[in-house]
Amino acid sequence: MALATFAICAWIRFDLDFRVWVEDLDWYTYWYCMYVIWIAMTAEIVISFIGGLAVLRVRKMKEPSCEEEPLVNRRPPP
Repeated sequence: MALATFAICAWIRFDLDFRVWVEDLDWYTYWYCMYVIWIAMTAEIVISFIGGLAVLRVRKMKEPSCEEEPLVNRRPPP
């Protein structure tokens, strides 16, 4: 979601038709708000990436090792 928001902000910011509209209205605060959104979405992308790496690391730690006998092949005690 953060990447999509970032891309839409970039498209609006660099679209030539939108640029003419902003200049005609003298509404530059709209672009200033876009910069804030860009910074927030960049932080969101970085935090999501780090969270994904953490999930992968925890998942890797919980995988059974090859040395242990799987529960399926264990025989019940006599």
